[in-house]
Amino acid sequence: MYDLSPPAARYDEEGAALRTLSRQEDAKYISADRSSDRAKRLTASSHRARRDRCNAFVNTLAQEFKEQTASRVFTLKRLAREKQHWFAHGEFTPSSPVQVTYLLPS
Repeated sequence: MYDLSPPAARYDEEGAALRTLSRQEDAKYISADRSSDRAKRLTASSHRARRDRCNAFVNTLAQEFKEQTASRVFTLKRLAREKQHWFAHGEFTPSSPVQVTYLLPS
């Protein structure tokens, strides 16, 4: 179904949530990295890893949306190209005996 309409709003919402989480983790990373407390400085790498993971997810979502949009463009072109052939073989005329045979129950 996403070939016909990729969920752009949902991608935007999820991307915004991940970017917010990334900014929060970045702030925690900077705070921990600059801290004079050794125990807090040791947590800096975990905050950096979480931030990097959030950024990777944002990039993955953006790439996925880009691929779905390209797929949608391809699908729409294909539908436009093929729609003239969908019912061309079965043009109904009331005097057509083949059509009447198919319409009558056996």
